[in-house]
Amino acid sequence: MQSGDLTQNQKNELVESLSVISKEAATPKEARQNTVALSLLGKAMKVTALANDITDVCQKWWPVLVAVFAGAAGG
Repeated sequence: MQSGDLTQNQKNELVESLSVISKEAATPKEARQNTVALSLLGKAMKVTALANDITDVCQKWWPVLVAVFAGAAGG
């Protein structure tokens, strides 16, 4: 939210996406909506790619989150 490179709309979209993603991460694996979470993660990655001031943090954590949902997507 501190990024000076994102518009307020982009920040709002990011917060809403992360809210849904966090709810899915807290859901038991067998009940998760993995494709929804992965889709939102993809959008979040695109938004944060525009923000040079948070790139390092995002590049560190996006792959971890993707792995959580991608690993469970197959079963």
